[in-house]
Amino acid sequence: MRTTKKALARCTGVAVLGGGALIGGVGVFGSTAAHADAGCQAYGATSAVAAKEVQAACAEVDKGTPYSWSGGHKAAPGPSTGQIYDVPPEYYDDRNKVGLDCSGLVRWAYYEASGTDFGPVSTYDFDSALTSHGFSRVDAPTQPGDVIVWDGHTAIYLGSGLMAQAEGDDAGLNVRTVASHGGTPTGVYRPGGGTTTPPPPSGGSKVFKDVWATAPSVNNPTNGAVVGTLNKGSNYFYCQTQGSETSYAGYHNDWWLKTDDDSGNANVWVNATYVSGGVDDGQIPGVPTC
Repeated sequence: MRTTKKALARCTGVAVLGGGALIGGVGVFGSTAAHADAGCQAYGATSAVAAKEVQAACAEVDKGTPYSWSGGHKAAPGPSTGQIYDVPPEYYDDRNKVGLDCSGLVRWAYYEASGTDFGPVSTYDFDSALTSHGFSRVDAPTQPGDVIVWDGHTAIYLGSGLMAQAEGDDAGLNVRTVASHGGTPTGVYRPGGGTTTPPPPSGGSKVFKDVWATAPSVNNPTNGAVVGTLNKGSNYFYCQTQGSETSYAGYHNDWWLKTDDDSGNANVWVNATYVSGGVDDGQIPGVPTC
């Protein structure tokens, strides 16, 4: 983790400390090192909105979304290009790197869960931003979905002493024990029971499939313009529909899958020729139709 500039102040790093910190007199960091590589999921019961918030954050962790300094702080929530981080001896140029920083991840996860955007604010402004958007202050993170805020860093509590976070350029998005961050949080915030209907896409839940080659994404499945790329690897899709016939590497298909690409574009389309498991002019098994 890293030391940050207060002016940008999004994901500060601090030295890893042993032991537990206290919030309101309650110990919150009881967990073992064995949990460090545990799966990204909710450990325990929570509200519907908080459960969706955890699912959305874990989708980015599982997908391998990159860390990008100031990523997720454009006008609209979601992965985006970042800025230069220059605090000697470290230097990162994330201006062409699409991803999320710590507060960008929390913003995106809550937007995916609730349909409400609390804005591109830094962690230093989280208290007013969260409490004015349905969050309540609590003494300690005890339910999955609780947002933990430190001086310059934030993460989403998963339960069982674990958190999902965007840690830094080197560590990326990951699951760690809360204790691994060290220091005492400045606040813990619990999302409300719901505000608005979560935003589309129309396809419903996400289905993960393997993308065997980096694919261009388009804004429309019928003669759409290329708007970005979807990287090779495991990616999620919402649904699929028929559109223009496309060929790639000897394969051809007129089925298109809706997804969010790795260029920061939401609800775009990738042709089925790039997705493993299909046949020429056939649907990808397991992905619902739009």
